[in-house]
Amino acid sequence: MGKFEDRVSARMPTEEEVALYDIPFNVPVLPSLKISYDTSGRAVDVAELLTPADRISLSCTTELRKWDE
Repeated sequence: MGKFEDRVSARMPTEEEVALYDIPFNVPVLPSLKISYDTSGRAVDVAELLTPADRISLSCTTELRKWDE
């Protein structure tokens, strides 16, 4: 793989999602989209996930390369 792109947002659930996830109407949901790219930049996999906000914890780690001096 060349890179992964993750997009996460927040919104209020639809009536259908309230019933599907058995959540109160006032619990936000987090739609996320993960796109995997090969080393030439072509998208090779796309995954969508919808999670009620009270059932998830997000953690992001970014490793930094040393700058050339």
